[in-house]
Amino acid sequence: MFASLARLANRTRPAPQHPYHHLLPRIIEGLGNGLPGDMDLGERLLPSVASACNYLDEQIQAIPGELEISEKSFYQADASSQLFGDPGSVGAALGKSLDVKSALPGLIQAGNDSVCAMLGMRPRRESDSRNIAPCFADHTLAALAPTEGDLRRFLRDLVFERFISNAASFRDGHPESGFSPRASRSGEDKLNALLGLLNAPERLFHMTTSGFSCRNKTAQPVELPLLHCSDRRQWIVCIVRFDTQEAFEAQGRELHKHRYIYF
Repeated sequence: MFASLARLANRTRPAPQHPYHHLLPRIIEGLGNGLPGDMDLGERLLPSVASACNYLDEQIQAIPGELEISEKSFYQADASSQLFGDPGSVGAALGKSLDVKSALPGLIQAGNDSVCAMLGMRPRRESDSRNIAPCFADHTLAALAPTEGDLRRFLRDLVFERFISNAASFRDGHPESGFSPRASRSGEDKLNALLGLLNAPERLFHMTTSGFSCRNKTAQPVELPLLHCSDRRQWIVCIVRFDTQEAFEAQGRELHKHRYIYF
């Protein structure tokens, strides 16, 4: 009798939900009307969603961090003098970032004394040396979060949103994507475009070797990878941590906030 009751309980127990099932409503909302209604979208999409998210996690994990930067404690912070030419460059990066402008107030209100961000840099054209700090220019902070783990998850979500928006518009910002815009797009077209991106996520996001490196808190050299994403500019990247009060003051000094990374 008890065995029969156990079998009955197992049959009536709901099946475990797919770990990425929560993304389906966002996909449906992003792709808009006209999606095929006579199929199980989860069955069709979730294997590719899981594969793409696992790929993004692996790529984002390759970004080194967290490295401390500071304008006020330029020579004490472990990475400042390696990544920036002078203290003022740190202040300019904090003050000119659009993401710092939009995210910092909420992070301060939540009680964060320091936060993480992805730092993107580009090599100075006039320098031939490949691994000293003055080689870097256009320092841009993006995707703020309280912790390094939060930041890595946030980056994955940002890139996944780009997959959806590109599929919805049937447009791909990467010149090697292989997509061609079409005059009219059905829901099936957009769904297939999304599956194409999910099954080949490297077309919109991948890391390669930059040739640059810096030293972490334990004085070990770490490679700074080169990020290829929807932004046509290519960024040498790492994850940094900085003081929120210092960033707030830098934001107050800068009138022109225009630096961003287009994921």
